[in-house]
Amino acid sequence: MSINIRWYKKHAFSLNGMEIFRLPDLSAHSGLPPQNDIEMYPLKKEEIPQLMELHDTKCIEWNHIFTREDVEDRLASGQTCICSWYKGQLAGFIWLAPRRVFSPELRCMFETDSTGVFDYNGFVNPDHRRMHVGLRLLDKACQEFAEKGFKTMYSYFRISNQASRKGNTHLGFKKVGRIYYGYLLGYYYFIPSLSREPGVQVRLCASPWHRWQTFVQKRVSAA
Repeated sequence: MSINIRWYKKHAFSLNGMEIFRLPDLSAHSGLPPQNDIEMYPLKKEEIPQLMELHDTKCIEWNHIFTREDVEDRLASGQTCICSWYKGQLAGFIWLAPRRVFSPELRCMFETDSTGVFDYNGFVNPDHRRMHVGLRLLDKACQEFAEKGFKTMYSYFRISNQASRKGNTHLGFKKVGRIYYGYLLGYYYFIPSLSREPGVQVRLCASPWHRWQTFVQKRVSAA
């Protein structure tokens, strides 16, 4: 019953914020010094079970939810998952999407030109925190995509995510926008605020009335 109450409260009124950061010149990224006991490289197909084990045991507690089918679809579409390994254990990962990426949480599409890439869904195993795994994953992503000829990288994360903001700032990312989103009496509001030349476009992909539409459809089906 308490879950239902929280659900109704969320759709009566909720306020969330997401920040967008940009690293404008990947070629100028110098990189961090290597750490001998941490290995990082793009996910291999045979390692997907280990990724899903980390997801199912740790990620779901932090709302980084995806399925094995999602993983396979992302890889097939040209996305990359860079993984960090510590003594044979998966310590964290970060996803990279060239040109565009859809955010289920925001119900929007982020888009840029052919030289841009988005990082998202980064996660560090809580057992390996305080080892700068997240920072090193982002650093590795910058190196990988600079070598592929990409020029710009974008990150987006919740305003409350101090660790992501600190890591992005440390590597030279600058804030280029903010999005406020949430519900007001079931109406989904989505308010992007971008700098004059953000280099990225944000497009809402759902009706603001989607919750009410779903509610009415269920009522009609039940009648």
